[in-house]
Amino acid sequence: SSQTGTAFRTRGFGGPFGAPGDSNAGSSSGGGGLRALFTPIPVAPPPDPFALNGNATLCTADSIAKARQLSSELATARARIESARTPAGYPAAVAMPPLTDATLTYHGLGPTYALSITPKGSGMLRAVATCMALHIARADDVTQRKLFAPASSLFFVPQITFMPAAGLYVVARAPRAGQETFRVYKLPATPPAQPFTVRAAASCTGDAKTLATQALDELRNHFTIGSPSASWTITAHTAKSGMWYELDPGDPSVIPALLACGRIAATTTEELAQRGFAGTPVPELNYTPRLGLYLIRTNNRGFGASPSPSPSP
Repeated sequence: SSQTGTAFRTRGFGGPFGAPGDSNAGSSSGGGGLRALFTPIPVAPPPDPFALNGNATLCTADSIAKARQLSSELATARARIESARTPAGYPAAVAMPPLTDATLTYHGLGPTYALSITPKGSGMLRAVATCMALHIARADDVTQRKLFAPASSLFFVPQITFMPAAGLYVVARAPRAGQETFRVYKLPATPPAQPFTVRAAASCTGDAKTLATQALDELRNHFTIGSPSASWTITAHTAKSGMWYELDPGDPSVIPALLACGRIAATTTEELAQRGFAGTPVPELNYTPRLGLYLIRTNNRGFGASPSPSPSP
């Protein structure tokens, strides 16, 4: 049987950024430390909001290269927006240039504007959090400073917002009770016969079903007939019990779609070690033929009211 998990938080409040009071906050070992790098919304507009101004310890060579690329691309987008400005303000729509490792959406707000930036994959998220100035906007900041906040956000999908008056920021917002529900499973006792099947579920409809179907079909073709993967970065690892694969999605919104429509087991590093395997934590998934698709939860609090998943059918 399965169990519905409500408001599953991968690494505490705010998704992968970490939770207030999280014992891992500030750690370079992952699992919640990124949120400790955030600073309050600045009082005055930052003069160079896309400058590389990261943590000297956590901003690695790979991360700074990604951050430098994003900084340049955002500066180009900002220049395009400013060139479209008129005495009446900013236009309702401006075509945005494609970004290398993120998606970008423009929101015209009359006298100002906002950009929604969704990093692709955990590496890009880590680069922004550790190598650029990233602020945290709390509820009173959003209200008092009239900051743009998405009306709704896809669970598991980290979204960064830019406004000229505030710079780059994330909105601190906990999931509301009863929302973002999905089913999780225990690691199977026997290898799953069809690990890439779309399951019937009330939450598996519309865009979620379409995205999950495409993602699962691509994984099935890769692991059964060796087709190249366009949407995933797949890295093979060896372990005591055999090969396992790290699945880094190019589009992080695929994760909530797979939770709604797939059969994803939830486990811990300790449980995996007992089975002779390993894995990487969300927002990445993992796969091995003996266990199927699985994600690693970093602590029991991540399951909210559902401290542990039910057995997989």
